[in-house]
Amino acid sequence: MNRFLKLLAIILFPMLVFAVFTETLLRTAPNVYKYKYEWMQENAENVEVLVLGNSYAYLGISPTFFSQKAFNLANVGQDAKQDDFLLHYWGKRYKKLKVVIIPIHYRTWNIGLMEDGNSIYRCRYYKLYMDCPLYGGNPLKYFELSEPRTAFKSLNSILHGRNSTGCDTLGFGALSSSAADEKVAIRDAKEHTASNTEKRSHNYKYISNIASFCKEHDIALLLVTPPMWKFYYDALNTEQLNTMRSKADLVAKDYDALYLDYSESKEFTASDFTDGHHLNEQGAKKFSKILNKEINRVIN
Repeated sequence: MNRFLKLLAIILFPMLVFAVFTETLLRTAPNVYKYKYEWMQENAENVEVLVLGNSYAYLGISPTFFSQKAFNLANVGQDAKQDDFLLHYWGKRYKKLKVVIIPIHYRTWNIGLMEDGNSIYRCRYYKLYMDCPLYGGNPLKYFELSEPRTAFKSLNSILHGRNSTGCDTLGFGALSSSAADEKVAIRDAKEHTASNTEKRSHNYKYISNIASFCKEHDIALLLVTPPMWKFYYDALNTEQLNTMRSKADLVAKDYDALYLDYSESKEFTASDFTDGHHLNEQGAKKFSKILNKEINRVIN
């Protein structure tokens, strides 16, 4: 028995060492979550405009074109629960924060929380790199290596020198090429149409929490529906589209926020989108300049 245990230890020890080394390497490498957390740790007192939200903000709003000191704290798949947490995390340190921007999209009120969907693996990034206590359960879920597909993709990038933060210095992540396609846009519109409305209550709760914080601290909240490509917009469900607007209007009314709807803006064409509902770098530049005018109007 002792001989078997020794043999087992000889076999497992190198595997354990490799796992620890790989996990450490993955955690020490730059990534967008770590970068954004560290930026806020250094700049929370001086930030004037803060962008929250998911990919519509992360890929569609560039603080480079804002007049004030601004930062994009959004991420792909980031839900209202995480937005609420991140805004409050530095709540006692804001000295100059004047504006918070939250995207309100066709899916906003119906989308599930990250831990309940296909993007559950992203929860670990908030726990590992953004000091987020929202997620519990099995601690093994929060290792980089617990998701081999993404872990080894990241490892491959590191080993080939392609590792980066995934955003520019102000947190914006650009999609540089335009690949808007009518069939894809229509398909996405149908996929984004909810089969039920059971998700609406929790999303409304978290966005209301954000709105309440902003009102309490005399911070202007801009609820913003980004531009949508015509073929995507025309394929949307009218009832869900109306709910998108009515709930945003309700939050704006209850918490003295401002709702800006650019979903039907004629200023954006196919060349501004990478798909029917995400702006590319050109579109993001155009959209950010428009938002900058609104920000200046609100705070001046």
